[in-house]
Amino acid sequence: MSTLHYLRRLLLFVSALGSVAILIQSLLSLQPQHTYKKSNLQAQQPETHNNDKESFRPIDAAFVDSKFDHLKAIIRTQKRLTRYWSQVDQMMKHRRPVMHSNSLRLHSPSGRNYSNADLLKLGNDGLAVPNVAHFVLPFGNSELKFHHRVCLLSCVWLMRPRLLFLWYEKPPTGQHWEAVQRNLSESGLWESTVVFARRDVPSAIYGLPVHKMEHKSDLMRLEAVLQFGGAYFDLDVITLRPLTSLRRFNFTIGRQSVDGLCNGVFLAAPNSSFLVLWHLAYQVFDQFKWSALSVNLPHHMCASEAFRHLCHVEEDSMDQPTWNRMDLIYKRPRKWPWQRRNYVMHLWYRFHPVQYNMSSIRSVDSMLGDMFRFVLFGNDSVIR
Repeated sequence: MSTLHYLRRLLLFVSALGSVAILIQSLLSLQPQHTYKKSNLQAQQPETHNNDKESFRPIDAAFVDSKFDHLKAIIRTQKRLTRYWSQVDQMMKHRRPVMHSNSLRLHSPSGRNYSNADLLKLGNDGLAVPNVAHFVLPFGNSELKFHHRVCLLSCVWLMRPRLLFLWYEKPPTGQHWEAVQRNLSESGLWESTVVFARRDVPSAIYGLPVHKMEHKSDLMRLEAVLQFGGAYFDLDVITLRPLTSLRRFNFTIGRQSVDGLCNGVFLAAPNSSFLVLWHLAYQVFDQFKWSALSVNLPHHMCASEAFRHLCHVEEDSMDQPTWNRMDLIYKRPRKWPWQRRNYVMHLWYRFHPVQYNMSSIRSVDSMLGDMFRFVLFGNDSVIR
């Protein structure tokens, strides 16, 4: 054969090798929409953004001072918020939040301690609200239930937070807690993502006694997000799609009723001016006014001209269907388009008397069953 013929064959061989390499690289780069492991949704890489900032801005003291009288005016004019409405000027002396965090310990599952600055940096991905999730674990009976497990895992696999804060007084227990730990360990997220935040449950706020468990939890969630930013979730809030678009606002909350916003799930930047002022309102905390400062006050703040620009209210994508329409969640027929409407859904589970498990949830013929199967199996259909 001629030299020219050998050269042509050599060029064809090299070209074929290049095509095979390109094909292999393309196949390796393909990412499935959902990947599964042991019947649980698994991690996809979190969305990244400009990360030039190393820490978040401090409290905007000048702004808070300028709006403090507006806050007091709302409390005085909305007398249902507190029996102390006529004593607002005498009682509201603090213009900066007072949080009792002497008992606070932040640590990894293996016991490695974190500083506040460490965690602020780790959670920051350049958006107004860091990619961080907070749950307050049960501090009465510490045993996790099945729906707690599903809601925790839904947050991890749908929101994909950089940090998952678990606030507790005593460690959680039970088979469903063990399942959460096993799932995150097998996925490589247990040590890298989970932050245990141990603190005493508050018994007072600004010198006023706090007795009810619900009010204590209200304070813990408010102070958690105030310090570190991120999204707070009740343990009966299921995450259904990423919250990235909501994290561009400094404060986001959902609507519970005509005159109430729901603190069962909300998002905020660290030291958000709205959260600072909301916390300062607890200087007139009235333990006999159920949900007044936690639900009704944020509604009045967001509706006022002084604070409207600080709030982004999601009218139906976070807390709807609400507690008085629970039949849409727990019964047939399915009339709520959760797949396209909800970022999260508050399940109001304390009003539902039935506990499920990994076996029984397969055949639960309701929207709740659909959502749980979507999280656990990646398929919302009833499994016969």
